[in-house]
Amino acid sequence: SPTTHEHLAIYPVFRKTSLDIGDYITLDKAQKNKVVIISELSSASVPAVLIKNTGVIPIYIMAGEIIIGGKQDRMVSFDILIPGGKEIKVEVRCVEHGRWHGKSIKFMSGGAVGSKGVRSALQFKEQHDVWNEVSKKCAQIDVASQSGTYGAILSSEEVEKRSKPFLDAMKQGLKDDGMVGMIMALNGEIVCVDIFANPKFFAEVKDKLLKAYVLDAISTEETSTKIPGKQKILAFFDELKHAKTAELKKYDENCNTELESDMLIGNESRDKDGKLQHLNLYRK
Repeated sequence: SPTTHEHLAIYPVFRKTSLDIGDYITLDKAQKNKVVIISELSSASVPAVLIKNTGVIPIYIMAGEIIIGGKQDRMVSFDILIPGGKEIKVEVRCVEHGRWHGKSIKFMSGGAVGSKGVRSALQFKEQHDVWNEVSKKCAQIDVASQSGTYGAILSSEEVEKRSKPFLDAMKQGLKDDGMVGMIMALNGEIVCVDIFANPKFFAEVKDKLLKAYVLDAISTEETSTKIPGKQKILAFFDELKHAKTAELKKYDENCNTELESDMLIGNESRDKDGKLQHLNLYRK
């Protein structure tokens, strides 16, 4: 059963058998442990940055994770696994339309992922669509920013205040250690799904995903407090049977594949052995 608050409902997802995909650390943990360096290219370019793993354990970064600094704030476009000791050119999108300057070429993790519209645009649309989604989200929650950065949403006290009752309810209801993902519904319709290989992996990113889900809730008008039942959830996942596939982005250690049907669009990241790392779906 879901955990609900007003028009937001989040269902926990469990696996009968967890997938062993090895040890990873998240971007946030890598930053805390000082084993990641993120920088502009030598000739700075909007759609790419360099990310170096100076540690031993691979770093897993989700599509939609924000990095702050450099000449402008960016979000990572596709899931990527960066092995220990490797530096990789990583595809990103700009989420700060009005700035292209800065004293430092370095970035730091913003500790957040984008809302569903921004994350979807990052992976399946163009740069101008990403800017439009950022602008729309800022307008929906009445956040102003001179440079048009998504970071203004993350630092807004008003957003934090409005998010708190939702987050409190979700964290109270979604405490099971066996979870591997979540299904988000707004106004009775499934709008976003994130599923990971195992509970350990999911636990590392759960809180930042919850914040992104709640941001969508507070910026969406409430029209219904109904929750989707089992049949509606199964029908949504049944769409995967009809989804067309296409390679989105292939890195040395993982491959992102687009899944698209009449109802949904999504991305699945798999490792070199074909094991699923992360499945991310959106209602069109």
